[in-house]
Order: sequence, then C-alpha cells, then structure tokens
Amino acid sequence: MSRPAMAFEANPVLFGHGEKPGLLAVELTDDRHIRLYHQDGWEDVPFSPYLWLISPDLLQGTKVPHRLEELSGTSAYRVLAWFDSWADLNAARRHISKVVKAQGLKGETNLFLNDPVQQYLTLSGQTLFKGLRFGDLRRLQLHLEIDCGEADFSHDQPHRASLALGQDVFELTPETEREELERVAQRIREVDPDVIEGHDLFRQHLPYLQERARRLGMKLAWGRDGRPAT
Repeated sequence: MSRPAMAFEANPVLFGHGEKPGLLAVELTDDRHIRLYHQDGWEDVPFSPYLWLISPDLLQGTKVPHRLEELSGTSAYRVLAWFDSWADLNAARRHISKVVKAQGLKGETNLFLNDPVQQYLTLSGQTLFKGLRFGDLRRLQLHLEIDCGEADFSHDQPHRASLALGQDVFELTPETEREELERVAQRIREVDPDVIEGHDLFRQHLPYLQERARRLGMKLAWGRDGRPAT
C-alpha cells in the first residue's frame, strides 16, 4: 500500500523540519543567542555553535569549554563538537590548526559552517518565510540616484542625491542631508516593513547611505528592534 502524497511545501528535505512559521530574519546578537524576527516583533533564543571533527583528539589539551557527541554513519566526520559561544568555537578552531600543523595531518580534519545564521538554520530546521504568502509581507522599495553616477566613499562632502522610499522622495543635499536621513528612518519605522527591496541595494545604495551617516555621526536605525542597518 503506497503512502499518501506529501504536500510540496511540507517536504522537510526541501523546506526544513522546523515548524516555526512566519520567520523573517535571523541574526547573531551577543555571541550566545540568536535573534528571530517575525511580523509582530522578535525573540532571542540560546545558540550553541558547533563543528564536525574526524577525531576527538583534535581538541585534546584545549582549555576551551566544549562537549563531544559521537555520530553514527560512514562519514569521515565522526564527532560533533559543541561550544558555549561563537568566540569559544573560534578559539577551538585556532587550537585545531595548531594540532594539525604540529602533527602534520593531511586532508580535511574538520567541517565548519562559518556563518552563525547558517548554523542555526541547519540545526533547527527553521526556514525563512515559512507559511507566508507573498501578499502577507509588508514590503518597501528603496532606490537611490546619486548625481555623480557612482557612489564616492572617499569624498568628505555629500553629493546631491534623491532617495525614493515607496512613494515618498527625499532630496539629500549638503544642507538637508542629516534632516532627510532622519526623516527616512522615521518613515521606515512608521511603515515597519518586513522586507526592504531595491536594485543594487547591498553593493552601492546601502553602503553609500551608511558611509554618509557615519560621516554625520548618525546611525541608520532601521531595524525593527532599533538596531542599525548592516
């Protein structure tokens, strides 16, 4: 007797085994906690980073607190090492590098996911935007036009620029730049978007605005929890 067909979006291999719906973003907060953002706020959860080892001997002699878990299966990585914090994990990796060099070990001795967000999502099985339809998201579009064409991050003087945020337009000039950036942050807090969209947002527009804010002694406090944009 065949099993009933599984709904496509319910496949844990494709969409993760976590059951937390409506997850919008994930960030490392204080080295031991992960912050989970959703539409009605955020929550901090404990986080224990990890790496895979071919042998527990790689951590022999270290003073870094850790615990080891033996794994079944045929993979070369037979041990999972857990740590109390991201800093402890990196200290352990430095210890492993010394052991590998001292013993002349060849090949891959450990497997490390170098992004704490990826570590959390892999371990927890949580998936961003799970259970949300496209129309459920509060979306805000951002576009920046700079008069010099390409953003000049080395110049102390501001350029004239027009910033479109949804249907609102803010004119950034040497005289109005600080005031307009404050108005942009206020508007983002009012809309409280789940997603900010834009073309070339991470390569040019956001870095340019961050640089201008830095030179003005400001922070782009755009985050739902008041954290600056990164």
